[in-house]
Amino acid sequence: MPSKNKKIFAYIFVILSCLLFPIKVSESFSLSTKQIFDYKIKEVKKYQEEKKKKQKIATAITSVYKHVSLTEATRIVDAVYKYSKIHKIDPLLLIGVIAAESSFKKNAVSKKGAVGYTQVNVKYHQDKIKGRNIFDTYVNIQVGTMILSNCLRKHNNLQRGLGCYNGTSDSLKIKKFHKTINARKNQILLLASL
Repeated sequence: MPSKNKKIFAYIFVILSCLLFPIKVSESFSLSTKQIFDYKIKEVKKYQEEKKKKQKIATAITSVYKHVSLTEATRIVDAVYKYSKIHKIDPLLLIGVIAAESSFKKNAVSKKGAVGYTQVNVKYHQDKIKGRNIFDTYVNIQVGTMILSNCLRKHNNLQRGLGCYNGTSDSLKIKKFHKTINARKNQILLLASL
């Protein structure tokens, strides 16, 4: 669908949703159709901006990690944004963790048995995996995000939270891991022009 048609379709969608689903705050107060329209237009623009940002990040991933197809990079970025929103984690931090942990290798397996993009250690996280395929992009990123979120909440400190995620309390290893995450994240940000 050409870009002009997409915009027309988006505006028609917004108008119809304003008419069909007016927002009523209380019996004595409801938002006008114009207010709803303005809100919906902002939401559509916000969605379009996020979609462009995600496309840029996916393209940047493929330019650094040549083994990753654009289709798979798009799936990775979609999963990262989905689960980082749920767990209130910066999606770019999660991109950096994936880059540092597995170099975006879907089937990566470490010497200690950590697997997939986020290097989930299966023997410690069966409760989160729940019998699912840990090599599935969405499952791996979901479980990795849950683990990272738990570590960050538990330690209430980014460096210690990353140490927990990486399975170490050694301050030198933690600093090195954090530095690697930032370097990989910044490389992708630079290429994505964000």
